[in-house]
Amino acid sequence: MAQFDGIEALCDGQFWADGSFINGSAVPNFTTCFQHTVLVFVPCAFFWLLFPIFLAQLHRIRVKKDYTSLHWSALLCIKCVLTIILGILSLFILGKSIYSLERDETVPTINFIYPSILFVTMVGISACIVLAKIHGMVTSGILHLTWIVFLICGAPEFYAWLQRVSTSELLENTELARCIAYLIWYPIVVVQAFLFCFADPRRRWITELTMKYNRSPELDSSFLNRLTLWWFNPIPIVGARKDLELEDLFQLNEGNTSAYLIPRWEALWLPAMQKYNEKKQRLINEDTSIAYRKQTSKSDGLKVESDGVALETKSEVKPPSIVWRLFLMFRYEILTATAVKLMSDVLQFASPFLLKYELKSLFLFQNVTLKS
Repeated sequence: MAQFDGIEALCDGQFWADGSFINGSAVPNFTTCFQHTVLVFVPCAFFWLLFPIFLAQLHRIRVKKDYTSLHWSALLCIKCVLTIILGILSLFILGKSIYSLERDETVPTINFIYPSILFVTMVGISACIVLAKIHGMVTSGILHLTWIVFLICGAPEFYAWLQRVSTSELLENTELARCIAYLIWYPIVVVQAFLFCFADPRRRWITELTMKYNRSPELDSSFLNRLTLWWFNPIPIVGARKDLELEDLFQLNEGNTSAYLIPRWEALWLPAMQKYNEKKQRLINEDTSIAYRKQTSKSDGLKVESDGVALETKSEVKPPSIVWRLFLMFRYEILTATAVKLMSDVLQFASPFLLKYELKSLFLFQNVTLKS
């Protein structure tokens, strides 16, 4: 296709013309060009677009100084080592392409680009893991979702290599190296997506304090745990056995306590009330002056006007809005929840239209895509 000429020149092949996909196989097969461009660039771009948000989260934790750094637990070490292995595999694929080029073999330009991007991304993820360890961040939704996107986008290439291996198709030396590297790469990505479902443990003394004072485990739980509210399970379990008492409940997180919220509220409310009182006092003084001048004019039998308008008492000053101050206080939480609710409503609204296209004549992956 003419619109893909630039990409096809990089790949030295077709971008969107795989016959097995067009003819409708049970599982879609994408072209090698599509696998090494879109299916590589999407997860990498996803990570780098959210990287500034990750740094902002770290900055917020550093300012609050709530937690000390994490220790090198077995889980944290495995996460870091596996990410480094993925970076090494990316360098291996890049090195193999350079070696093939030196042997005067034809190597598509994309074979130098996509492993380089993968290597830089793995370096970035490794840096994020170390930074999270230093600042005491036990979990990161950005890193977890990044591995999920890698898992989804990497499945077509993994399936394509399995197809070629299962049919005993002969592979050239370069393709064989890439095949072996990817058959190692993708299972590691699957393992990483699973490992990031768990939070990195804090130091033992912090864990002991949490248990001793019955602190809420929410902030020590993983991203997936918080999404599913799995950390809250002990409360209903205890409630099913006996009536809940105050001692059975978790302590409030610091961000939900009055000691934290009252200063934030006063920082917004007190200046607004001060401005309101100043305006009100100014209005009272002006009304007093106007009333005095009216009384004087009546006693003299005169009608006094100011700028051509009869002197009248001004309307009262409106008090500051409580709702607006509450919005300013929780603006990030409200905006985030509103955006999520909006996306949910749009998906619910579009669901009947998408399900209308679900047909028995469609293949499994097409129906699954429409349902999801």
